[in-house]
Amino acid sequence: MAISLLDTRSLSDDVRTALRLRAVAGREAGFPNDTVAAILGLRSETVSRWFAAYQRGGLEALPGEPHWSPWAPVAC
Repeated sequence: MAISLLDTRSLSDDVRTALRLRAVAGREAGFPNDTVAAILGLRSETVSRWFAAYQRGGLEALPGEPHWSPWAPVAC
């Protein structure tokens, strides 16, 4: 049975911020990307990207605003 992953673009800013902070905390605690991602229901690549940004510039470097994607649903 497949587990659907979150599309964080549809979540509130507060929830997205909390997920980013939890992902960074998990990586800082020594857990690998795939473990943190599985616990939070995210893609491993997302956790990797967030942690790399954190390592480069701290909490201020974490993404804030959602990024546009050509695959995002369009509101009519």
